[in-house]
Amino acid sequence: MDVNKIHFILASQQDYNTLIKDIQLWLEKHQKEFQLKSFEYYYKKLAHVGRYDTKDVIFIKRLLQVELNESIRMMLVDELFLKYVGMNEASFSRELYMDASQLKTMLKYGMHIGSHGFNHYWWNRLKEKELEEEIDRSMHFLNELGVDMSQWTACYPYGSYSEEAVKMLAERKCKLAVTTEVRIADLERDHRFLMPRLDTNDLPMNESTSNDIWMNKS
Repeated sequence: MDVNKIHFILASQQDYNTLIKDIQLWLEKHQKEFQLKSFEYYYKKLAHVGRYDTKDVIFIKRLLQVELNESIRMMLVDELFLKYVGMNEASFSRELYMDASQLKTMLKYGMHIGSHGFNHYWWNRLKEKELEEEIDRSMHFLNELGVDMSQWTACYPYGSYSEEAVKMLAERKCKLAVTTEVRIADLERDHRFLMPRLDTNDLPMNESTSNDIWMNKS
């Protein structure tokens, strides 16, 4: 998936200036062919400091995740993946992802498997039919695994939701959905399709951590 390719591209090249330079050269090379805007336009629009990332990292992620047309950004991602990661994509994916049998084993021993979309698209950027297909394909996959579909849940990819997405989840009898709002949920007050959650980075890194602000708040 493109989201994971981007993660490993970033992990394989710590000099983000070099990576950004390669992106700039690629954009300039293909600007007329694909009717792209200038590198300066994209950088000004997308390069903003994130919660955990520098503005350069956010620029790279947003440009490659969502800003460019899907077919165009995948061409760029594939070139960068080959250059910086340098592994066969099929072999790499077999090592990275769980397969269906492993997921079924998790279900068997009590783990909950929820929806995170099918292609990990930004749900608030999809047209109605595209969003329907994304949710329905994900539900079909969960059903094939043996998930109890009377208790199915969703986690919005990138935290991206819309009124239309919430409506579709309700129509499909989703039990709850979580956003990327950082907060302990209030089950009495929070909308069941707009639940906050904690990122793994918000939790104590080891058992000796003395100051867990989230436990103190609870």
